[in-house]
Amino acid sequence: MSSILAAGTVAPNFTLRITPDQNLTLSDLRGKPVILAFYPADWSPVCGDQVMLYNEILPEFRTIAWSYLSAIAVNPGADGILDALEKLSDQAKAHGHLESTGHAT
Repeated sequence: MSSILAAGTVAPNFTLRITPDQNLTLSDLRGKPVILAFYPADWSPVCGDQVMLYNEILPEFRTIAWSYLSAIAVNPGADGILDALEKLSDQAKAHGHLESTGHAT
């Protein structure tokens, strides 16, 4: 099994196919918020639920600020993501530059 990127790591550049005739390269999105969520079985109930949950809380996501590798067939939920966002919010408040995320703190 591969290791995962640690929080604070700059994601390596890569290119993925997004349609049969179009590719997307991560570096094309530089300067924009990007969420990378990899899941092994798009057709499975667990992965389908995971993606729906992520779409529901999409406004809450930030940069690599938290990294977690869940066991296969286990929905990791969103608690770890929300905890990381809470910490980011606290850090921003401490540095005097908080932008509104809509997340209650």
